[in-house]
Amino acid sequence: NPEFVVANVEDLTEHLAAEAKVRDQQDQLARLDRLSTLGEMMTGIAHEINQPLTAISTYAQSGLRFMDPKNPKPGRLKEALSKLSDQARRAGTVVERIRELGRQETSDYQLVRTDHLIEQIEDLAVIDAGSRGARIHLDLNGSLPPVWCDPIQIQQVILNLIRNAIDSMEDCKFCNGDEILLRTSIDEDGMTMIAVIDCGTGVSEDVATDLFRPFSTHKRSGLGLGLSISRSIMTAHGGQLDYYNNPTAGATFYLTLSQAPGDSIHES
Repeated sequence: NPEFVVANVEDLTEHLAAEAKVRDQQDQLARLDRLSTLGEMMTGIAHEINQPLTAISTYAQSGLRFMDPKNPKPGRLKEALSKLSDQARRAGTVVERIRELGRQETSDYQLVRTDHLIEQIEDLAVIDAGSRGARIHLDLNGSLPPVWCDPIQIQQVILNLIRNAIDSMEDCKFCNGDEILLRTSIDEDGMTMIAVIDCGTGVSEDVATDLFRPFSTHKRSGLGLGLSISRSIMTAHGGQLDYYNNPTAGATFYLTLSQAPGDSIHES
């Protein structure tokens, strides 16, 4: 039982306020990058949404004909209404994913399945790739444990890597193929890994020097912030974002996330 206790009290108000301000600025910058990415994808998305809307109009007109009292066709009417519903759901799914990616302004960490992160943006990724002549193939490990992350921000990173992969493949006019592989696995350190594997030009030594540096870009358009913001997002998650050139052609960009303990999973 000591007679005296020595205590050191330090006021961290300003320090915590400064950290909060930096986090807020990073969130806003990440959202701007997300909106920029969605803007670039809009041509393909608009075409994709137009297809189910056209189909909805066609099935609706067919349904009206099948209701003709002089020549009723209840079986065909039911089929038309069912297809109409499917097309409406297809368009609604795409719109909802765009809304979710665009409206988030602050970080929202959740416990989620890794594969679920990719499945949620699969439609947008396939639409964007298809509009530019590329294909997406998934190789997902369904037995991975959940991870603790902000799903919207991680999906932002994945979409950014996919678009960069398409750019690289376009640069060589798809000379090595048109497929992008998304793979989930466990790395040698026990981290969950999400890899985007392309068959483009790879990363040259000149480009590699400042690849993740802000405002550094070798594209004809763009601010050069995508990879820099993506790496900041992964650092904030306690993971990493890096790459290596493939033995044959193209490059593999990968991100890692710490696996979360427990079995409770919340899917947004």
